[in-house]
Amino acid sequence: SESPKGIVAEIGCHYGKTLSQLASDHPERAFVGLDITFKRVVKTANKLQSIKARNAVSCFFDGVNLHHLFHQDELEGIVIFFPDPWNKRSKQKHRIVNEENIHNWTKVVRPGGFIWFKTDQEEYYTQSRALFENSDFTKEESQNTPFATDYLSTFEAHFHRSGIKSHVLLLRNIK
Repeated sequence: SESPKGIVAEIGCHYGKTLSQLASDHPERAFVGLDITFKRVVKTANKLQSIKARNAVSCFFDGVNLHHLFHQDELEGIVIFFPDPWNKRSKQKHRIVNEENIHNWTKVVRPGGFIWFKTDQEEYYTQSRALFENSDFTKEESQNTPFATDYLSTFEAHFHRSGIKSHVLLLRNIK
């Protein structure tokens, strides 16, 4: 079989809504959904199997360790939609978007590759944007997504129905 055009990892695949849509819409790419909740990984795997997605898998794996799962420049991109915001100051050290993880993502995302980040928390967005500005990832000014369309996660669809705005960052690795 043919090699994929690229590999995209989704950190926090939840129940596989976004991952299965991406896999269906882009059979030329490979997708890896990661989550730290076993039940979510199984539900995602079942969803992928039900749509007969041969280009996607779900893994019980902590996205903090992404740089141990992939080789240097192996990923086309990383999708992080609505990660736990860890709003309490004492818990913010647990946020997936932090200086150390960004540094590690720079290694595994190929030059020109992307990170696509969404949150409903304006403060998390502002903090993340500032962290990315001090890295090899640069904010893409275009409103285009890495793909031909936008994808609404389960959380984003719920937030939109509730009138809560999404904050989106699309970043490119310029190393």
